[in-house]
Amino acid sequence: MEQLYEVGNTEIVVKLDAGMGDLQVPVVHVLRQATTKEIKEYSRMSSKTEVRRGKVRFEGNALDAAEKLWNRTATRVEGYSNHGQPLMEQENWKELVPILHKETAVREAFGEVYARGDGDDGDDDREGERET
Repeated sequence: MEQLYEVGNTEIVVKLDAGMGDLQVPVVHVLRQATTKEIKEYSRMSSKTEVRRGKVRFEGNALDAAEKLWNRTATRVEGYSNHGQPLMEQENWKELVPILHKETAVREAFGEVYARGDGDDGDDDREGERET
């Protein structure tokens, strides 16, 4: 039987090692599959290109874009606690997950889009200007 990609699989499990000094603690982020609209918004926020007077300027805030996408798609986390209580038992659990962990989970879950930045041409994302 031929192997097919299941488009109905909406859960993405990302396993990370969170550092605490010399101790590495395994944590899990569970994200739902992002919608096309969410991916496009994330791509726009991550990388903006502006052409002005013969110069191309690359801007974007990949960290904010990743956090926004994570906040929308995260359904649960495992391995985190706050004041000795599991994070999932706290109403504001999404606010308590470190932003760099969110960014790493998004990169792992949606890596190809993350690496592409604007999703159009495969160019890398760099801030600054260059002559055209």
